[in-house]
Amino acid sequence: MVKIYRQGDVVLRPVSRLPKCANKAGEKLSISSENGNPHTMQAAVYVARKNGQMQQQYVVLEDEEKMTHPQHPTLVIPAGIYEVSNVHERDYAPRRAMD
Repeated sequence: MVKIYRQGDVVLRPVSRLPKCANKAGEKLSISSENGNPHTMQAAVYVARKNGQMQQQYVVLEDEEKMTHPQHPTLVIPAGIYEVSNVHERDYAPRRAMD
C-alpha cells in the first residue's frame, strides 16, 4: 500500500523515479498555501517542464525530513522521491434557502 502525505494544501505522493525531463530547481521546497503561509521542507527540488511550462514538481529526500507550516502539525516524511501536488480547498457552507 502506498502512503500519501498531506499537509493542508500540499500532497506528496511517492514515485519510483524522476521523469527524464525533470531538472533540479533548488534545495528547499516552499509552497504558499491559500492564506499565504508557506509549507516548507529541506529537499532537492526538481521540476518537469514541457514546452517551457512547468508540468510537475518533485522532491528527492536522501533522509527523512520535516515539512512545516505555521497552521498545521509538522510532518516527518521518509526518504524517497515524491510528486508534489498543490490542492487548494475551500470550506463551503451553502446558504439556507430563503422562505
